[in-house]
Amino acid sequence: MGSPLAAVTALRGLARCFLGHSGWREDLDRAVAMARATDPLTHVLVVAYKYVPLIPGGALVADETAMREIDEALKIAEKISDDDTLGNAQMAIGLALVHRQSPDCERGLDMLERVREMALQERYSSLEMPLADVYAAREQARRGDRRRALPLMRDAIEVFFKRAQFPWCIAATDVLVETLLDNAAESEIAEAREAVDRLAAAISDDFVLGEIMLLRMRAALSCAQGDDVAYRDSSIAIAPWRNHVDSRDT
Repeated sequence: MGSPLAAVTALRGLARCFLGHSGWREDLDRAVAMARATDPLTHVLVVAYKYVPLIPGGALVADETAMREIDEALKIAEKISDDDTLGNAQMAIGLALVHRQSPDCERGLDMLERVREMALQERYSSLEMPLADVYAAREQARRGDRRRALPLMRDAIEVFFKRAQFPWCIAATDVLVETLLDNAAESEIAEAREAVDRLAAAISDDFVLGEIMLLRMRAALSCAQGDDVAYRDSSIAIAPWRNHVDSRDT
């Protein structure tokens, strides 16, 4: 690694974001700038640190600035004969693209499937593989195949909870809740509520990013149930944290 300082600066930025401390954006931007000036492997790794947890976690949006940074890292990774570096870049751009509209979303799913295949071939870590399944299942559900999609999401969430991968527990639960509430059947609203309660019981009180995402999920639940008072209360609770994360639908 050409710049351990760039890597630990990025990790400090992640920690600050998770805990609700200021300065996390500056840390991440500084880390990318430092890594860009050192070596390709560090550059790609730091970009992955910045975007892989925080776009699914709701702290960063997959806007044009993010896409330029990630695409730059992907082009670098494609020139290097290193599977870890390529997998990191493909994971970052895949997760960013599935948080955008078609046709970007389709390209993102294809990229995540490539990462999944690398993991199955033991060329890349398998720890994030269930996340590829979650977003592929979300697209299945959107196309009407909820019967197959929902079990895939549930299975992925079980894996993440068993491994105590709480950032992925949060991201995957958010996708499950969104998918369940799209149908708004009484049984699926109940399942969404149970998923939110399980997540709330698992994450610690100082995991501020998780608390913000829980507020979003609870607001969506209240809206689906027609509970305007609870929806308003959740929205008000989110308001003080809007400067901490990038704007998202609440």
